[in-house]
Amino acid sequence: MTASTSPLAFRALVAGLSAGGGGIAGPTGIDGQDGEDGATGPRGQAGETGANGTNGTNGTNGSSGAAGQQGPPTWMFADDPEDPPSRPPGETRLDQLGHATPTIGGPDGVAQRLVTYQTRQPRYWLKNPASTSFTSVGMIAAPTVTSFAAGGTTGDTATRPYLTINTTTTIDQEASVVSTTAFLRRAFMPTLVVPIHAGDAASQSNIRRWIGFWSATLAAVSTPTTQHVAAFRYDTALDGTAFWRCVTCDGASNVTTTTTTIAADTTSAERIFRIEMNGSLGQISFYIDDVCVALHSTNLPGNTSAMIVGVSMTTLTAAARNMRVGSLTLIHT
Repeated sequence: MTASTSPLAFRALVAGLSAGGGGIAGPTGIDGQDGEDGATGPRGQAGETGANGTNGTNGTNGSSGAAGQQGPPTWMFADDPEDPPSRPPGETRLDQLGHATPTIGGPDGVAQRLVTYQTRQPRYWLKNPASTSFTSVGMIAAPTVTSFAAGGTTGDTATRPYLTINTTTTIDQEASVVSTTAFLRRAFMPTLVVPIHAGDAASQSNIRRWIGFWSATLAAVSTPTTQHVAAFRYDTALDGTAFWRCVTCDGASNVTTTTTTIAADTTSAERIFRIEMNGSLGQISFYIDDVCVALHSTNLPGNTSAMIVGVSMTTLTAAARNMRVGSLTLIHT
């Protein structure tokens, strides 16, 4: 032991040697690196579909809608008293040949016939096949037939029965089928329908025809003055030999005349003439073959003036003239 070793240190050294001498501690180890992330596992299977839910309860029924208004009846132009031949606007109808046609509202879309038809009465002068006269159905009496060939001859065609009326060679002689009295008024809202064959080719010249309503005879009249009139006119002395005219007169020399585009025809074709009066609307409509050719609202016959209904033909030369008149249908309140 050296002089520099203290007693305490020496004793510690001796004690260590006596214990067998332990080894010196080794250095601390280095931390290991983190391991890599594992791969993503496979997707799990879809779960089973859930059970259907229970149905919801039914909703309550809605309340019924209000009942619709009753539509207008369908009328027919026919020779059967069970089928009144008139209709308000918008209805389906049949003409006298049985053809279904749309309603015509008049020129420029003017509405026609805004009236109640259930109260209107159909009346007829029927020309039966092979007959030489008319039978009255609902009229006051059969018409007065003035003709100069045994009171009229049958002029039936393939389409309908006709009565042929004739004049002789006496100038200004009239043949006609007219009511026995003046009983129609515009206030009655009458409708007249009559089929006409205008006669042979010679009968289209030097002749005057009137078809419709008048308060006094028009046999010698081209332009009405004191007569109340709503009628078709074909007068070659006044109008030439072209087209039918529609004429109304108020009985005080005030006249409205409309020229149609419908020419007179010979026996090769028939025309269906129709006149409809409406007292409340102040209108008179003229139709040829179910086409509205004129609508008059001025110079109308008096609302309560009594008028004859019928067909008149006057020869204007010393030669016989003829025309055919079919069953006449009249409806009024």
